[in-house]
Amino acid sequence: MKKILLYSLFISLLFNCSSRDEDVVEEVPVLPVKLTYDFVTPDNIFSSIFTYKNNNEIVDITTTIRDNIVYAKEVYTYNKDNIIKIEYYEWNKLTSISEFSYNNNRVAKNIITYDDGRKIHYEYNWVTANHLVVVKKETEPHENLDYYFSDGNLVKYIYKYNSNPYDNFGGSTFSYEYDNSPNVYSNIKGFDKINFLTHFFSKNNISKKTEIITNTTNGYTTTKAAYDDFSYDYYSNGYPKKQTGTSTNQQGQTTTSLREYQYNK
Repeated sequence: MKKILLYSLFISLLFNCSSRDEDVVEEVPVLPVKLTYDFVTPDNIFSSIFTYKNNNEIVDITTTIRDNIVYAKEVYTYNKDNIIKIEYYEWNKLTSISEFSYNNNRVAKNIITYDDGRKIHYEYNWVTANHLVVVKKETEPHENLDYYFSDGNLVKYIYKYNSNPYDNFGGSTFSYEYDNSPNVYSNIKGFDKINFLTHFFSKNNISKKTEIITNTTNGYTTTKAAYDDFSYDYYSNGYPKKQTGTSTNQQGQTTTSLREYQYNK
């Protein structure tokens, strides 16, 4: 009887331990593994390969051009759940390093160091949960950067500059619209915390961008506009399979681009 009880206890403990082990196994989310980007001209086709570790931590993104020549590479460093450094390479040469610090789990500072020794220092000041002011610490040109969000998407970005003593000032106002599908990059750990200022990395996928540009020089003001429109084909899981973009510049000239995405599953 004792042997039976001990055996039953052993089986019970084994089952419980196995259950706990299974509980901590994290399922790998949907992640992009390859992006092909084409300006619809054969000489401008780029392919980016995404490498990961620990399920969804990005290690690097390597971009090649025709004949698989490595054109650019981004190398990522984490501190727990946050990306704290990105090293940027072009033609196998380190061109810049972007370093991030956080406050209350949000980016508070970004320092960019270039290969020639120059540094640009940005501070992030949250006015409200949906309004961010970014301050560029360098004095010339003086820049004001305002970002507005709604439901996890960047919906408006206002950029203003003032270059004295040339009486030259102006800026741009960008507005954005989105689809209702999950963003290509939404499951990469920490990616949203550092890329939320770029419309391609919002919660959903960009469908339209409008830019209104104003410039005043010596008292004369000009206003122009530029537009980008995007349409999508989707996989059955809702993630984008192909993005087709049409861009119209300030002179009314148009270009077409094509992005195709492949995922881990």
